[in-house]
Parts: sequence; structure tokens; C-alpha cells
Amino acid sequence: MNGSEMTRRRQVFGAMLAVCGVLAWSACSEDEPGGDVSPGDAIETLDAPDGVAPDTLAPDSVAPESVAPETSEPDSADPEVIADTIGDAIPDADPHRPIVAVAGDRCELTERVGLVQLESTGGEPASHWISAALEDAPNPWYGEPELSDASCAFFRFVPEGACPPCDADELCAIDGTCVRAPARFLDAALTVTSDGSDETFVADPVTGDLWGSVTLAGPTFALAIRFGEHTITVPAAAIPATLDALDGTLEGSYEAPTRLDLSWAPAPAGTHVFTHIPINHHAAGPTFTECTTPATSGALSVGEAMLAPLAIITGLEFQGLEHVRFFSAETPLGCVEIRYLTRHWVNL
Repeated sequence: MNGSEMTRRRQVFGAMLAVCGVLAWSACSEDEPGGDVSPGDAIETLDAPDGVAPDTLAPDSVAPESVAPETSEPDSADPEVIADTIGDAIPDADPHRPIVAVAGDRCELTERVGLVQLESTGGEPASHWISAALEDAPNPWYGEPELSDASCAFFRFVPEGACPPCDADELCAIDGTCVRAPARFLDAALTVTSDGSDETFVADPVTGDLWGSVTLAGPTFALAIRFGEHTITVPAAAIPATLDALDGTLEGSYEAPTRLDLSWAPAPAGTHVFTHIPINHHAAGPTFTECTTPATSGALSVGEAMLAPLAIITGLEFQGLEHVRFFSAETPLGCVEIRYLTRHWVNL
């Protein structure tokens, strides 16, 4: 055997030993915890076994067929295997982990599946009330607003077509079709926490309505909202204070309103002034105007086009203002809106 042939055989034998060493190292690594590293990090920190040239571990290295028979197990160092193992080890992979509500955000009506309100009567001492309704789908009566401006939006419920007779468990949707009515969660529960103490409220087992008087004094409150497999947490925050110097003027009349002007002493940043003006209760139906503006603005106006359609039969039914701190939480079912608020009645 000449020298070059001997050298070639030594190189092949060395490569075979290197591959065997990698397979043995990979099999042992299956017992190691995934920790907090990503699949990319795990691959980058692999070290070559002692005495093996680093380039023999390159992804395009191919072992001789005699080393990797068809009956061998899949290589546990495969990136997909590593990713699955690490994903199983990370606690955040739990799809049912609590969802933290985002301060200052609201839900789109077409996506909203729940409304939670923590209300203060204002004054000293203040009383507090909690109410909530949580459903498994958005309300099909809501569509895009017919009119809108910087602060207000007018929603008219007129289905695009005449719905056929709907079943008892269906609603006539805004698009003129019969759809399944959202179902109220009967297992909903809500815990209010303040200054180390807490109170828990549960939904009515028949209607799913959740409400009650909160005896905790505050001044800040945190919430944990549970329904079905979902949990939403709201970080501790204060209910907005009573607005000062509140005033309102209605132009025209209650039967034919042409403009509504509201004003107050500007409040600190981080809260909003909100109003919901429904269509006259004799007409019923989800036709209404909603307005939201930063409390720092100190003023809000609603024009005739968003008032006149509501003032039918016995006239406009303006409901007053709310000083609100908004939160929203996106869930797999849809969006839940949370409001910390103080309600204000306004003489026009």
C-alpha cells in the first residue's frame, strides 16, 4: 500500500469516528433541559468533540451509508426536534396564560365580546359598583358607523336585506343574514383587589349577568376576569375623579336637536370623556351615537346629523357623560373592553 492510499484511508476512518461522536453527543443531549434559549442559540453553541475538526460538523457533511443505516433513529440534533423540545419547556407556551389588558385602548364594536365596568358614584365617601357581560362571539347587530368625525360616530341598525325568519337561537345580522346569537358565559367570575384585600363576584347561573356592590375603598383597583378557559388581568389603577365645571347646551329642541355642546375643566392626561346616546327607547334597536375625547380637551360637540335620527317619537334621550379610564384585552374569541368610570348627569 503506497503512502497516498494510507493517508486516504486514515481520512475516511477519522471522518467516520467524528460522525459517530456527533451522534453519541446528540443522543446524550436529549436529557438536557431546554431553558430559555431559542433553537438558533442551541445550534450555534454546539462545540466539536475533542480532536474533531470543526468543519466536519458543517450541515452539509454526509456520513457514509454504513454509519447511518435505514433503521437508525432520527437525529435528535435536528433543528425541528430542538424547537419542539424548547417550546414544550417554556412556560409562556401555555395558550391559556392570563391576558394583560392594555391601558388607554378600546375595542372595535364589531370585535367586542365583553364589557366590564367598575363605576364610582363620586363624592366622599364614594360607592363602587362592578358589572360585566361576557359572550362567546361579537354581536352581529354592529357594523361600521354610518357617520363619523374626530370624536363621534353614528351607528344605524338597518340590515342590508330582509332577514328570513330566524331560529330562536339566531339573530338578524347587520348584513341581512340569520346568524347564531352570541352565548353568555354562565361561569364568569371577577375578582376585585385593592390594598391587599379582594372580593369575588360570579355570574348569574341563568342569565350570565355579573354585578354587585364593591366594598373595597380603593383608591386603586386591580381586576382578574375569568370566563371559560380565559383569564384577563387589569393592573391596579384609579377610577377617574369627578369632572369640575361641567356644563351642557342643547340647540334646537329635544324633538329636533341641531347641536349639543358639552364642556368641563380639563382633567389630567390618561383619561377620556365618553357619552353613549341611544335612539329613543320607544324605537329601541341598536341605533346610537357614541363620542370619546381626551379629558384634557375640556369640550365636546355633537352635530345635528348624529342627533336628529335619535330624536324620534318622544325626543332625544341624552344620557350624560362618563369620565373613563379605558382598557382592552384581545382574546381568541374577540376583544373585551374594561372601563373604570365616574358617571355625570348633565342639565341641558
